Amino acid sequence: MPAIIHLSGNVGGDVRQNKTNAGGDVVSFRLADHYKQDTTWYTVTCFGRLATYAAEAVSRGCYVHAWGRLKRNEYDTKRGEHMVDLEVLADGMEVRDRQNAQGEAEEDGTGL
Repeated sequence: MPAIIHLSGNVGGDVRQNKTNAGGDVVSFRLADHYKQDTTWYTVTCFGRLATYAAEAVSRGCYVHAWGRLKRNEYDTKRGEHMVDLEVLADGMEVRDRQNAQGEAEEDGTGL
């Protein structure tokens, strides 16, 4: 059974847009999840209608709540370093108002 994760944080970097081999939309972005003194970076990947929404609504620095299946990707760099990338295959997301991000967050009205 896949692990489901909910996370909230700020988008770091630019949103990347691609197409699947079948021509479907794919959008991914990096999300920093802050807990106490630790920051964990995730790659959030959206497909289809959610990708269309993310391409329009998400930008660097905005506050996002996303949820979906957690995927752990491991690889070795050319220098021999073992790396782990945490990816969320998003089932849904909301772009939230920064001022209300800690309490009752308000959606921008288009969250999926």
